[in-house]
Amino acid sequence: MAETDVQTDSRPCRDRFALWSLMIFVIALAVRALHLWQIRAAPFFSLKMIDAESYDRWARRIADGDWIGRDVFFQAPLYPYFLGTIYKLLGTDPMTIRVCQAVLGAFACVLIAQAGLRFLSKPVGIVAGMMLAVYAPAIFFDGLIQKAGIAMFFLCTVLWLLSLIDTRPRWWLWLLAGGTMGCLILTRENAMLFVPVIAVWMLVRFAEPGLRRLAWAAAFAVGLALLLMPVAVRNWHVGGEFHLTTSQFGPNFFVGNNARADGIYKPMRYGREGMQDAISDYRDEAERALGRSLVAGEVSSYYTNRALQYIRSQPGDWLKLIGRKFILMCNAVEIADTEDQYTYARWSLPLQIGGCVWHFGVLVPLAVLGAIVAWPKRRRLWLLLALLGMYAAGLMMFYVFGRYRFPLVPMLILFASAGVVGLAGFLRRASVLWIVAAVATTIAVAVVCNWPVIDRGKMIAMMYTNVGMVLVGDGRTHEAVVQFHEALQIDADFADAHYGLARALQAQNRREDAKRHYRLAIKSEPDHAYAHMHLAMMLQRSDEFEEALQHYNHAMRRLKRNATLYNSLGVVMRSRGQLEDAITYFRMGLKVEPGNAGAAFNLGNTLYKSGQTDEGSYYLRYAAQIDPQLLPILQQLGIELRNDQPLPDPGGR
Repeated sequence: MAETDVQTDSRPCRDRFALWSLMIFVIALAVRALHLWQIRAAPFFSLKMIDAESYDRWARRIADGDWIGRDVFFQAPLYPYFLGTIYKLLGTDPMTIRVCQAVLGAFACVLIAQAGLRFLSKPVGIVAGMMLAVYAPAIFFDGLIQKAGIAMFFLCTVLWLLSLIDTRPRWWLWLLAGGTMGCLILTRENAMLFVPVIAVWMLVRFAEPGLRRLAWAAAFAVGLALLLMPVAVRNWHVGGEFHLTTSQFGPNFFVGNNARADGIYKPMRYGREGMQDAISDYRDEAERALGRSLVAGEVSSYYTNRALQYIRSQPGDWLKLIGRKFILMCNAVEIADTEDQYTYARWSLPLQIGGCVWHFGVLVPLAVLGAIVAWPKRRRLWLLLALLGMYAAGLMMFYVFGRYRFPLVPMLILFASAGVVGLAGFLRRASVLWIVAAVATTIAVAVVCNWPVIDRGKMIAMMYTNVGMVLVGDGRTHEAVVQFHEALQIDADFADAHYGLARALQAQNRREDAKRHYRLAIKSEPDHAYAHMHLAMMLQRSDEFEEALQHYNHAMRRLKRNATLYNSLGVVMRSRGQLEDAITYFRMGLKVEPGNAGAAFNLGNTLYKSGQTDEGSYYLRYAAQIDPQLLPILQQLGIELRNDQPLPDPGGR
């Protein structure tokens, strides 16, 4: 195989670059340490919101010994197992997790520097490592209880291994590359798109005998299989279906491709963003549409078919949607889904500075300039271009978040550093026409990337609201009220902020204020099912049954599996003397949640009072078994429990 134009074999060169690598690591770690030190004082530092809460619960189960779990994986599993291992070995302190991720983030900067050295040159590698070290989104993601940071580490490791293979291919490097790619896929499933690109590169890049390339391909495939096949076997074992990683392709594809899609994630039902909510809602909707129970693969196929039907029936609208996704993908703003970089920047100097001078809106134009400058080396760099293009195309097939487009950053940084390092030489060698074209293209891309498309204020309001909701759940309602007011100062019509504030005020027994904010939430978002439900419950307690029933009915159209809703509706029906309807709703609540003592008690009590004493006794005994504190209430009511009868099957009644 011919020698490359990158001089990496001499000992002095390697030693000098080792010092640069150490410097990059120290700088990257120091910046991340400063960020963590400063955000520790933020009111949300110790809170776990939505995805972070799901990952935390999952990781705690793993740390407690539940390594297999139940059901087919809906989310990529490697990050929860990473967290669970940390919990088991080092404890659950959020700072410990963030420090571990900061160390991996600093190593990622070294790895991208090493890749830049081998793909291009030593100066390009150094600049690339420094760029990633101080890149604001990288610092932000490394400090979250979120998988984006370790996905970056695995991707940079893959690029580093490919750069080693590019200069000196060995079967064991291909094996390591396959294993690391498997780790990346188990962290971010759409990284599977990289595999065919690497396979084509293997065929085109190397003029080796067929048997040798076959051995390399086998080593790469074995590395992949060693990581992916245990997950596929596990999914088959617990769910009876073959899923190489997860079963969420269909729902995610549908979210990004339907008549109401706008390029950003929208939950199936407003206000239900959590992982378990999503799993339940997508399954319920698919089962309702098809009229039968479905396994995970059937749910995924149902939504895949719905998305494809939309694409076929409205190709013009779909192409417009793809164009909007492209604009969102290239835009300077980091689109948040739960935790927002710009809110964190109020506590973090690295994010404040980086967010102003070194962000995606600067990176993309520099990368375009770098691609132009490095065009003479395109035969060696087409792998990076192909990886970049393949991932970008895959991203536009779904929807855009800052953390979803984050895997584009390593390839973009390599080209951006090539532009910075090679610009002077380009200006000396290139013709005037070529220089003008390069400058004009870079400026045009910069304008497009920095065009105001997304309102940062709404994301900051969302972040304050998410913080407030967690505080309400923790019983810290006075702190929560402050967060909701902050959100409403930014976006006075934000339905979730009004809803959260109403919950906090209700917990403080400020009933009229709570009702007012529930109504404001409904005014801003008429489909806010939880606002309807909680307002109805408040109206019910003040004997405003007619209005309460209207809100309950509205909530029931959106919430299909909510035991509290059914139980409350049953109470309203019973108060109106409609005992059969009440019994129906109590049964529905108990079927959804068999361990709901309130639904069991209400069902048993209503049956008992309506003369169905045997069945009523069954359910009252069941309620008392769930919650022994109900026994004195039953004694006060003078209800005789039949102990000679078996307990009922609440899910089957």
